[in-house]
Amino acid sequence: MQEKILLPLPGFDENAYAETAKADARVWDRIVEEFKVVRRSSELLFHSFDAEQLQARGISSNSPNYVLGLGFIIIGHSIHHLEVTKERYL
Repeated sequence: MQEKILLPLPGFDENAYAETAKADARVWDRIVEEFKVVRRSSELLFHSFDAEQLQARGISSNSPNYVLGLGFIIIGHSIHHLEVTKERYL
């Protein structure tokens, strides 16, 4: 099997995004629904991967990563945001 060329994915600046996101104009129920849909979409995506795909590697934000590792990062990131929401808004 020929080695695949890895093209790095750029990082994401959440602060730059937040400056223009207009989050204060969002409706809470729609945010909750969006969270549920994105969460379910991520679950379906990762369930579709086979063992080889889960071990695929790449570069994101100038760091090496594996697909399986990104799945754990997604879960942890969701938990982080739920905790922040509880602390700040509920």
